[in-house]
Amino acid sequence: SSGINAEYGWLTERCFEYFQALTDAVQADNFADQLYVYDEAMFVFDKLKKKNYIDTVIQKFTSLKSCIEHFVTNYLRNLSSCTPQNLDAVLEMTKDQEYILV
Repeated sequence: SSGINAEYGWLTERCFEYFQALTDAVQADNFADQLYVYDEAMFVFDKLKKKNYIDTVIQKFTSLKSCIEHFVTNYLRNLSSCTPQNLDAVLEMTKDQEYILV
């Protein structure tokens, strides 16, 4: 098992670098792109228990003026389909902008 990790470690690193580049390209007003990187990050977190992808998304969204508000208000329109993990990520994202959730 550790041999497999060492053998494919470069692939894991390249995938994360690619994801970072995708996330860096996201604009504050493009919900489709925001949703794509968010969903991908949550998939990685769910399947691999790696939080670095969602942390990257949260960091990017918080760096863009009004991005968090734009994403969260659009995302929560379909609140009934949100999992507890998704809601936890949204809460983490809005911790400095709680007025968005009101």
